[in-house]
Amino acid sequence: MRLRRTDGEYRWFLVRTVPLRDEQGNIVEWYGTEYRYEHQKKAEEALRETQALLARVARVSIVGELTASIATK
Repeated sequence: MRLRRTDGEYRWFLVRTVPLRDEQGNIVEWYGTEYRYEHQKKAEEALRETQALLARVARVSIVGELTASIATK
């Protein structure tokens, strides 16, 4: 989940929760853990940006090769 701090900046967390139930199945308490993984999210975004850039470069390269092959005919 993404939570916003009081200064407006967002932080990413992985949250897991499990209820503690009584004999009738009613929830008595919740137990949970959270793991902050904003660095991983930033790395994933950087990877997506790099992949998009490489895809654009590959398209430009293909157009260049196609243009060169047409020009030589």
